[in-house]
Amino acid sequence: MIRGLSSVPSLPSSSRMARWVTAAMVCLFLLGVNARVSPAQDLQSARREITKADDFRVRLGAALLIGRTKPPDGRALLEKALSDPHPAVRAAAAAALGSYNDTGAIPALEQHLATEGTPSVRTQIESSLNVLRVAASGKGGGSKGTKYIVQLGSMRTASGVGGARGDQLGQVLRAAARERAASVPGAFVAPDPQTAARRGLEQHLPVLVIDGTLVRMSQQSQNNGTVGFSAQVDFSVRKVPEHSLRASLTGNAMSIGTARSLGSERNIAALQDQAVDGAVESAMRNADRGFTQALQ
Repeated sequence: MIRGLSSVPSLPSSSRMARWVTAAMVCLFLLGVNARVSPAQDLQSARREITKADDFRVRLGAALLIGRTKPPDGRALLEKALSDPHPAVRAAAAAALGSYNDTGAIPALEQHLATEGTPSVRTQIESSLNVLRVAASGKGGGSKGTKYIVQLGSMRTASGVGGARGDQLGQVLRAAARERAASVPGAFVAPDPQTAARRGLEQHLPVLVIDGTLVRMSQQSQNNGTVGFSAQVDFSVRKVPEHSLRASLTGNAMSIGTARSLGSERNIAALQDQAVDGAVESAMRNADRGFTQALQ
């Protein structure tokens, strides 16, 4: 068995966490979201609020929603948000542009990288540019340049984790794992086991199976009056047909909101979903090395 890999970002102090969104967790911090910036928010409102809302937290929520739902006009809105006066919104916009997988966003990201002065935002812009440049070169998850097939196996929550939302959080885990794995250079994420087996045989490519578990979801209170949810996810990587464990990936992340946000079930669900999504992002940061290691 090859030693597993671990990617666990260190969390900043609670005082700094209330003010900044780091590149590693840009999509996690809702920072006082209310019902208007929950996942159920109307897209039409998000289109207006991303550039016009006075509260940066509302603009941040709009950028997160647009990044998650990916409307056709979203890229142009997110490119405008790269000029937002608040670094959290700029970082969220950059992250969302990377997830769009639209290489047309490269010029705007390059332009803002040249003038961006906040280190965490620069890091996020560079990360999104790397993803889009790989896609532009044809070395990403399409058939051209594919080095191995990735199949999603079991995605579940550990016993007692997530409470009544356990099944929903398992779905969030699966969706986030699929999206992040698809961005790994050389990986093709098969939609089902049959496609994985067929593509592997036809193209003489190895097949890797990823199993994921949400092992922790806990609520935490901060000294500055904010509250949050902390999540940990573990992934194991198996190679077909041996099905022996070849590598493991671990990620942790936290979402932050105001105490008032806990008065809404939608806001609680949003915070939990963002924590899971961020933990997956954290774990998948080293996925390329983990997948390569699993093939040896």
